[in-house]
Amino acid sequence: MWIKMPATGAVHSLFIQLTKIATYGSLGVLYAGSVLEGASAGLGGIIAIWVTRRWLDSFKEIWFRRLAILLMLMSGLSTLWRSRGLLF
Repeated sequence: MWIKMPATGAVHSLFIQLTKIATYGSLGVLYAGSVLEGASAGLGGIIAIWVTRRWLDSFKEIWFRRLAILLMLMSGLSTLWRSRGLLF
């Protein structure tokens, strides 16, 4: 039974996203470049998951958590560094 919950959530999310696409498209604010960028990002995510799945499965949970925290820290610092001109 616990397997059905993520699948149900994924299908629910899919319908929400399709509704958004239809709404934005009907309002004329969805441009071909945006669609191409979104499709490219989605395809890149799928490929990354497929390529790194076995590598991530070999990680111990503690090392995965440490890596995730390190990446979040680096991302936050990078964002602050790039926006430093906006703050002062």
